[in-house]
Amino acid sequence: KEELALHRNKSTGPAYFLNQHFIKELSTLYGLNLKKEVLKKICRNDAFSPSVNLLQVLLLEGKNAFAIPKEQNLTGVDALATSSLGGFLETLPSVFYAYLSKLQALTPKAGCLEKEIPEIAYFMERSKYLEDVIGTKTLIEEPQKIKNIFKKLKDFDRILKKCQKNK
Repeated sequence: KEELALHRNKSTGPAYFLNQHFIKELSTLYGLNLKKEVLKKICRNDAFSPSVNLLQVLLLEGKNAFAIPKEQNLTGVDALATSSLGGFLETLPSVFYAYLSKLQALTPKAGCLEKEIPEIAYFMERSKYLEDVIGTKTLIEEPQKIKNIFKKLKDFDRILKKCQKNK
C-alpha cells in the first residue's frame, strides 16, 4: 500500500528511499517473514509510514522481528535466508544514517536536525570516528537513544518550522 501511495504522489523523499531499499532487500530473504505482531506494529502505527516504522523496529529488534525456524529445522533455503538476513541487518546503520541525512536535507539550515535531536549528532559523531574500530552494528546498539530519535521525529513538522525561524 505504501509503495502505491508513494507512486501516486510522485514522492521521492526519505520515506520513498526507505521503501525502495526495503523492497529490494527484503525480496532477497527467500520467504523469511516478520512475526505477525511485528507486522501489526509496523502497519498500524500511524506516527510514521510503514517503511519508517519498519526501520525503527529492525533497529530495535533485529533478528527477533522475524519468524525464523529453529536451527535444527533449517532447510537449505532457510539457512540461506537466515544468512541473508544477517547481511541485511548489518546494512541497517548505513540505511539509518542515509534516512537521517535525507531528513536533514529537508531542513533549511545545515545541522538543524542534529541540533533539535542531539541523539542524531551523537550517532553521527560515533559513526565518523568509531565505525572502523567497533563496527557499524555496535554503533547503534543503544535502544533508548534510537527510541528518543523516533519519538522526536514524530514532531518533524515542528522541527522544520523551528529551523525555518532560526534560518
